[in-house]
Amino acid sequence: MQKFLYKGLKAGKYTDGIIEALDKDEAIFKLREKKIIISNLKAQKSKFDISKIDLNMEIGGSSKIPDKEILFFTKTMHTMLAAGITTLEALKLCEDQSTNKPLKKFLNQSINDISEGKNLSYSFENHKSFDEIFVSLVKAGESTGRLDTFFKKLNDMLQMSMDIRKKLKKAMMYPATVFCVILLVTAFMLIKVVPIFEKMYGDMGADLPVPTQIVIDISAFCKDPFGGGLLVIFTITLIFIIRSLNKKNIKFRRVFDRFVLKLPVLGGILLKAKLSRFAMVMENLSAAGVGIIEMLDIAKAGLSNMVLTDSVMRIQRGIYSGESISELFKKEVIFPKLFTQLISVGEQSGNMVEMYANAGKYLHNEFVDIADNFNTVLEPIIIVVMGVVVGGLLIALYTPMFNMGAFIK
Repeated sequence: MQKFLYKGLKAGKYTDGIIEALDKDEAIFKLREKKIIISNLKAQKSKFDISKIDLNMEIGGSSKIPDKEILFFTKTMHTMLAAGITTLEALKLCEDQSTNKPLKKFLNQSINDISEGKNLSYSFENHKSFDEIFVSLVKAGESTGRLDTFFKKLNDMLQMSMDIRKKLKKAMMYPATVFCVILLVTAFMLIKVVPIFEKMYGDMGADLPVPTQIVIDISAFCKDPFGGGLLVIFTITLIFIIRSLNKKNIKFRRVFDRFVLKLPVLGGILLKAKLSRFAMVMENLSAAGVGIIEMLDIAKAGLSNMVLTDSVMRIQRGIYSGESISELFKKEVIFPKLFTQLISVGEQSGNMVEMYANAGKYLHNEFVDIADNFNTVLEPIIIVVMGVVVGGLLIALYTPMFNMGAFIK
């Protein structure tokens, strides 16, 4: 028996779930018996299937194709198909040019599939490197006879996604590096420098000021295996627990994702990045002629944030009930006002593709502006924090010296 995921309407209300059946036809028959109008039905993928193990995979290798190789492939395919070269010849040329083993293996399999009379989308559908968005756009290119255009769309989308990731990494690199430096300097001072001062002041036999005593107590705690050692173990354990809960517990992940989006500045950067990609995916799927429910289903898979996913699911349920898509977007406060206004204009004019494109450009430009200015805004804050931490430690250590006369008896 197979398990099938279904979505649809029952008595005018949205419903979804899992149903067991021998095949897709039986699943449809069972759902119709339950008076469910089906909008989406697909087989649930098993987590592990020994029959799908690639026995020819090289030991230590990976069948996952790197993003930069997929970018090269889509660009080359667009150029060749636009020049009038057939799909089969274009794939052969790509295989000759590529130096990446997983990509060459995929291209070789694609050439065999097409030679056997299968569609190009079949090859993409059966490879883990390509998601639903990629497959949907390739299918659209095949059905419309504009495969070159859709490879161009895929290339643009992949390039923008890679640019977003690079900017996010760049924005996070500087503060993360400085934080590590502050942590290491503080740890070095507490473990190596403070004990020297502690011994020196201990020989004097005088009472120490409160700030100095606090720093010495913290130093002693850090050096103690049952103090600082346990704290390090506890911190590492806590990080692993949070990561595990974030993967397995939906309620915890929802709370964590909401917390991330509310972080000052960083939350805004992440939100703009995710929404700009969402709009870009919606634009391409809309241009491919994919239905609105399926579009939202595919687009939400790339959001990787429960708060945003929940919003999209509420929009889907509203569409089933016959509500306007622009009104549904307006109800979700997570979407910026200009985004919802553009969707409203697109709905009224009947040109949703252009409006999704404009919304995506607006959000992407906002993301770029915030990401580029992030380090500029953060730099003075980091300098102040570093000054307070390191300067505070030095002042606390040298304060008794300023009162040296009081120690001499």
